[in-house]
Amino acid sequence: MAEVKFDDEAWLRSRNDSLTRTPLESEGVTKFEPHARKIIQRGLAGFGTAPRLSDVPFCFLTNDEVNAFALRSEKHQYRIAFFDGLLFGLLKNLSIAAMHPGMKDWIPEGVSPQDCDILLTFIAYDFLISHELAHIVNGHLALMMDKGLGFMVSEAVGDKRNSLGTMDCQALEFDADVTAAVIGFKYLMNLHRQIREPAVSEEERTHYIYTLLNEGTVGIRLFFFAIARLFLLLGPDEHDLDSLEKLDHPPNSLRMVYIAQELNRIYLRDYPGLVETPFLQLAAEAYSKAEKCLLN
Repeated sequence: MAEVKFDDEAWLRSRNDSLTRTPLESEGVTKFEPHARKIIQRGLAGFGTAPRLSDVPFCFLTNDEVNAFALRSEKHQYRIAFFDGLLFGLLKNLSIAAMHPGMKDWIPEGVSPQDCDILLTFIAYDFLISHELAHIVNGHLALMMDKGLGFMVSEAVGDKRNSLGTMDCQALEFDADVTAAVIGFKYLMNLHRQIREPAVSEEERTHYIYTLLNEGTVGIRLFFFAIARLFLLLGPDEHDLDSLEKLDHPPNSLRMVYIAQELNRIYLRDYPGLVETPFLQLAAEAYSKAEKCLLN
């Protein structure tokens, strides 16, 4: 079969819609880009594998779709792309969730919903970008590609270039989820350790991040909550087990279970005594809370 050529730059341009963003929206995208690149660099350093990539380019596409993906071009170059509809959708989603009356019992005294929203947004973006990085670093794009085809998109499961079945693709999603969750969780726990150091000043102790992360259970609940809200925003909706084999992505609740199981293993090994409640229970509580605070 003759090799099929794809122009990934042209393909990316084709994903841009003829939308007009307000100056404030455009400014928000511009401000987020350097933040995303920092997450990529930290993510690459956190994989714990032989360093094969020093950087992965990142770009925004003007499109109302709520999605992101990793891309491998025919020249074996990688990049991560965000639809800005995901950026705006997640900002709105988490902001309203933080102000929902049902979150009052999860936000410590002295912390505003807006401050909690900042932490939730950071966790969600960190997880999302690390998830796409995992598709690259863990070799998922290479597994998906048919011989002779040099272009693949991580989330385009139904694409004709994808040589894997739906259950195999679900396994890759689970793997990317767990990888991203481990990176984000370890970073969160490092912050937790730092703010509990005796050298932390009284002024720093009044900062909302200290209040949110000082007590381990609160920080972990919010960690699971942010990921659950992201899953609920991205979909798919829940399905019965009879339809599981037809899904491109696993059901959200199963994704939370896989993440909780892996983080519980790491917690018992590296952070014993941090919390008393099992992670599966914390994840289930967070998912239930995320559903109750969900936008119509």
